[in-house]
Amino acid sequence: MDYHVHRKNQGDFDRQFDKSHVKMSPDGAQILVSKSVTTNGKIISGSFGTTRKDILFGTFRSSLRPPAIPGTVSSFYYYRNDSAEIDMELLSRFTDPHKVYFAIHPQIYNPNGAASNLTQDKHPLTFDPTSAIHEYRFDWLPDQVQFYVDGQNYRTLSTNVPNSPGRVLFNHWSDGNPNFSGDPPSDLDIYFLIANATFFFNTTQQPTLSCQSRQLPCLVSDIMAKNLVPKSELPLTAVSRANAASIPFHSLALCVASFMVFLA
Repeated sequence: MDYHVHRKNQGDFDRQFDKSHVKMSPDGAQILVSKSVTTNGKIISGSFGTTRKDILFGTFRSSLRPPAIPGTVSSFYYYRNDSAEIDMELLSRFTDPHKVYFAIHPQIYNPNGAASNLTQDKHPLTFDPTSAIHEYRFDWLPDQVQFYVDGQNYRTLSTNVPNSPGRVLFNHWSDGNPNFSGDPPSDLDIYFLIANATFFFNTTQQPTLSCQSRQLPCLVSDIMAKNLVPKSELPLTAVSRANAASIPFHSLALCVASFMVFLA
C-alpha cells in the first residue's frame, strides 16, 4: 500500500509507506523500514491490509515477531478512520521491560495530557517478543475489545468501541519521535515478521451461509484445533459471511483470511 503520513511534531519525520517494502519470505510476510531518511525528510516504511473494507466485529489473530533493533513500531490493527481504530503495537525501543500497546481511537486524555487507561494500555511482557514468534489477538465485540497475547487475555477496553466496518492491516514504521517510535537506526534495514494471520469476522455485505469451498460453515473449533481447509482448496476469495445482527461471530468461522486476500 502506498500512502503518506505527515509528521505530527516539529523535528519528527514524515512517513512514506511503500508497497515495495512488503516482502515474502519462507517464514511469512516481512515489512521493511529503511535504514536511511530520504533527502526530503521521509522515512520509508511498509504496510499491507485486507482488500475488503466491510469487516464489522470478529476475532483477529496473527503470529508476529517484531525487530530487536530499537526505533520502529510494529502494528496490527483495525482501521476505518482516525475516529474508528483498534491498535496492537510493539515498540522496539522498550526492552526493560518489553511492552505491548493496546488502544482504541478516538483516545481519551487526562487533564495532564497523558492517555487515559479507558482507551489505552501499555502492558509489560514477561518475555522478549523479538526472540520468537508469538500470537497477538484482538476480539472486537459491539461493546468491548479484548486483547490477547498467546491466548491470555491481557486487557479489555469498553470505551469508544468502533461500530463501523473497516479493514484490518499491518504496518511497520518510524517517525523519529523520541516519545514514541524513537530514532530510527541509520545503518540497518529493519524487518517486522508476520508469520500468519487468521481472521473470523462478520461483514456488512449481503449474508450467505455457505462457504465457497465446502457445503457447511466452518467452525471456530476448527481454527483452535488447526483443522483449516488446505490452502490448495481455497479459492482466492474464499469467504463465508454472516449477518452481524443475526449471527454472533463467535459461533461461526466467518472468514479465514490468508495472504491471498491482502493488498500490499
